[in-house]
Amino acid sequence: MVDWRIYNHPVLEYNRGKEIKIYLDGKPVKAFENETVAAALYAAGLREFSKSIKYRRPRGFFCAIGRCSSCMMEVNGVPNVRTCTMPVKDGMRIKSQKTLSKIATMGAKIHASLPAQTGINTFYRQSGRLSLALNDKEEADMDLENKTYSEMGQHIKKMSPNDIEKKWRYISGDNIKAGFYSHSEAMSHPFGLTWAYLEALKQGKVPIEKLNKVNSIEEKNGQYKIKADKGEYTADKIVIAANVNTKELIEPMGYNIDIQPYRKEVVISEPMRPFFGPTIDRPSKGYLIAQTMRGEILGTISEEKPSKDLSETTSVFLNKFADETLRILPTLKDLRIIRQWIGITEKTRDEVPLVGALNKNIWIACGFHIYGVTMAPVIGKLLTESIITGKENELIKTFNPLRF
Repeated sequence: MVDWRIYNHPVLEYNRGKEIKIYLDGKPVKAFENETVAAALYAAGLREFSKSIKYRRPRGFFCAIGRCSSCMMEVNGVPNVRTCTMPVKDGMRIKSQKTLSKIATMGAKIHASLPAQTGINTFYRQSGRLSLALNDKEEADMDLENKTYSEMGQHIKKMSPNDIEKKWRYISGDNIKAGFYSHSEAMSHPFGLTWAYLEALKQGKVPIEKLNKVNSIEEKNGQYKIKADKGEYTADKIVIAANVNTKELIEPMGYNIDIQPYRKEVVISEPMRPFFGPTIDRPSKGYLIAQTMRGEILGTISEEKPSKDLSETTSVFLNKFADETLRILPTLKDLRIIRQWIGITEKTRDEVPLVGALNKNIWIACGFHIYGVTMAPVIGKLLTESIITGKENELIKTFNPLRF
C-alpha cells in the first residue's frame, strides 16, 4: 500500500507516535498513534471516503475539522463517525458505509411482495433502470457507482450507445456516452402504495385520520398532547413522519435537527400505449422519466428550491424537462402533458434521512428527499421492529437523527 506521508520536511517536525495497524474493510492499514483515522487513510491512498446520496458521486477528505459529512464512515461498528476528528487506535476497524444500498435492495423485495400481501394493485412494475452518462465525467462517476453495487452482488450492465439503440429503438444514442442497465430496478405508483397500506390498516381496525394537519406536539404529565386541525389527541409514544413541517414540530420539544423542505416539480402525460422499457435517468441532472402501468409518462428534473410554496409551477422546469427528454427520446416530441405539480420533500445537510429515536418515546422518519416512495416500506418495517423490540435495528443506526 502507498504511503503519502512527508517524513522529512525542511521546516516542520512531526511527532507521529508509535506505529500501529488499523483495518479498512478488513485490509490492514499503517497508522501512527497521533493521527486521525482520515489522515491515516488518506496517507494510505484512500481518496473516496463516502458517496453523495443523490448522485452517488465520490466524497473525499474535505473540511478536516468535523463540520461536513464527507468523511463519515463506520468505526468499530459505530456508523456516521467523522473520521477527520477521530484519533486512531491499534486494531481499529473501519468500514465504508453502504447501508442505503442494502436498504434499497431490501425495499425492492418488499415492494414486489406488497400486492400479494395486501390484495391491492400498487402498480408495481419491474421494468429495470437505464442510467445515462452524456459526458466523460458522468461516465467516470457512474463507473464508480457501478463498482459499489457490483460489490453487493447487484448486476449492472454497461452499454454503448449502439447497444442501447438496438435494444430500445425509441432511444437516440446520438448524445449518449454510455448507459448502465439494471434489470432488477422497479417502480411503484405512490397512490397505489398508499392505498395498499390504508386498506391494510382498515382491515386491522386501526383508526385513520385523513387531512388532519398536526400543528403542535407537547409533553405533559408523561404523555404527548397533539394538537391538530380536527381536535386534540394524547399518546404515550409517537412517530413523526411529517415530510414537510418536521422541524417546526420537533424544535419546541428541545430537539434541533438540520433539515429543511424543498419543492420539486413533476409532470405527467395523458395515457399512451405501453411501449416504455426501463425507467431512464440521468443522475447528474436529477432527470428521470418512466411509464406507469396505466400508460402515463411521468418525469422530473432537478429544479429544487428551499420552499414550502405549492402555489405556482414554473415554465423553466417544463422547458428543462422538455430539452432533456428530446435529447434522448425524440419520439416523444408530440407528448401531451396534462398535469404539472409541485411536491414538497425534506432534505438534510448530508442528504441522508433522519430515522430513529429522539428519546425512548419519540421516533422520527423524515428527510427522504427523492427516496420516499422507494424506502417507505422497508424503513417502516425496520422502524416498527425497533420500536416493538426496544432495540434499534443496526441498519437504521446510519440515519441517527441526532448525528449533527
